[in-house]
Amino acid sequence: MLYLAEVQKKSGFMGGGKAELKLLACQRNEQSWTAVTGDEIVSAEDASDFNSGALVFAEVTNKQIQGKPKEAGPKLVSILQNFSRFQEKFKTQEEEIEQWKQSLTYQSQELNRREMEMEARREQLEQMQEESEQLDSKRQEIEGTQAEVDRLKQEVESSRAELDAAWEQLRGQMGQVEEQQAQMAQMSVLGEEQSNYINELLTALAGAIASSDSLRDRLEAAKEKANSQQETLDGFWQQVETQRGEADRQQQEIETRSGDISTRWQQWHEFRDNLARSRAELQGMQTKLELKREIEQVQRERISGQEELQKQLSQLSVTPAEGGGPKVDAAALENMPLNELQQRVRELQQELEKGFRFVSDQEEELTLQRQDINEIEAKRDGASGGEREQLEKELAEANESYQMQNESLVGQRRSLREKEQVMNQHQATLWRRLGTPEIASSGGQVDVSPVVNHLQGEQQKYQETLDRVCGEIEQLQQEVEQKQGEIDAQAGEQETQLNELKQQEGELTEQRSALAQLQGKLALYEELLQPVQDRLNELKQALDAVTEEINYVKETGDYQTQVIGQLQEFVGSLGDQQQAAAS
Repeated sequence: MLYLAEVQKKSGFMGGGKAELKLLACQRNEQSWTAVTGDEIVSAEDASDFNSGALVFAEVTNKQIQGKPKEAGPKLVSILQNFSRFQEKFKTQEEEIEQWKQSLTYQSQELNRREMEMEARREQLEQMQEESEQLDSKRQEIEGTQAEVDRLKQEVESSRAELDAAWEQLRGQMGQVEEQQAQMAQMSVLGEEQSNYINELLTALAGAIASSDSLRDRLEAAKEKANSQQETLDGFWQQVETQRGEADRQQQEIETRSGDISTRWQQWHEFRDNLARSRAELQGMQTKLELKREIEQVQRERISGQEELQKQLSQLSVTPAEGGGPKVDAAALENMPLNELQQRVRELQQELEKGFRFVSDQEEELTLQRQDINEIEAKRDGASGGEREQLEKELAEANESYQMQNESLVGQRRSLREKEQVMNQHQATLWRRLGTPEIASSGGQVDVSPVVNHLQGEQQKYQETLDRVCGEIEQLQQEVEQKQGEIDAQAGEQETQLNELKQQEGELTEQRSALAQLQGKLALYEELLQPVQDRLNELKQALDAVTEEINYVKETGDYQTQVIGQLQEFVGSLGDQQQAAAS
């Protein structure tokens, strides 16, 4: 099972020591680690190449090391980076889920709105269907009235024909009466049989005259029914006129609103162009800020390099005795055979070079991590809102990783300095025994104070430049933040205006749709009402024509009745004359 462990060494003679591993954490699966409780120590001879305090990965089975431990620093950094990426991915997925929730909520609201619109349209269609059925019923009533009028018209025409026939017959009889009157004028006397015959003819003629009263009553009923139907149609026509006025009002409102929205769109585009120019200005300021930060980074690296160089020079100026550290038995070195001493010096040099390479690699990795931290800090200073919070988290994780890596090198640096002191003492003894005391003395102390003083002066200049650049960065950062705030406010206002315009356009589209529906409804009403009105007008014209015919029939009948009465009076006077003559 894979464990994360810390290398621990017990100091021994000549800087050596037995290596042990303190188990810190155990890997359960690819993404899961569990801390080891307590101080669990296992022996690890293969870990002697690592400095005390180094972190390593080791396969441990039954408290036995399987294989050689491996340096843990790079893999720890990789694990931390993977963890950071996993957190970032998890946050991105959470944001996507939230966006999906918002999208589903909006779709649900839109679906409910469309369902309400469909329900309203369904009710409107049902209302229009009911009105259409009412119109069909009225049309059927008008058609029934039309049939009644046609039947009355036929009856009137039949009565008129009968009346014309009776009139012809009356004319014939009147001709006969006139002939008989001429004869009676010659005779001056009318016989009783002739008088009775004429009275019978006149009575028959009077009975043959058609009565128009029943037809007139039925005609009046048909007119009342037609007028009632006209009143119903007038109600529908009034609704049509009212809705036509509403359609005209909506059309005018839509035109006015469309002009207002067009003007607002023009203003919004101008506002967008101004915002684009402001963003371009902000981009220029951010570019300038990035350049200043790069200058700051260069100055910091110069200062860091100066400090590191001063530190190395200061270390050169310290003698092994002044550095303290492990003690070497000088007498043993003096009595050691020369070839053994040379071999020991070579071994110590190889071990020291190996340690130097390992620490150098770790230092280089720390430098890269420091650069990453500086880049994250620069990004964080230029960010805002949620992005700044995310960069703060990344910066905290990077600092934690850097701190862990740096702490793991503390023991390695200390062990390396101890080995260097031991090697210097062995080498000094070897040089002295080889007869080169000047070299040994040169390895003691080095006067580097002039170089250090020069470096301090250069560092002061770099620090002044850095302070000036930091002041400019701070001022420029404030300007960028102020500009960013203005742009954010403008962008929020632009977004608000855009949403308002889209909402108004949606409302305008709904108004246009409602107007189109109203206009379609008006067209349908006119299409349904106009044929009914035309049929009703035809019916009224037919009723007027029948009325004229009935009036004519009545006038003719009245005239015929008057003539028959006159003839009856004339025949009666002739009879009276005959009786007077007979007496």
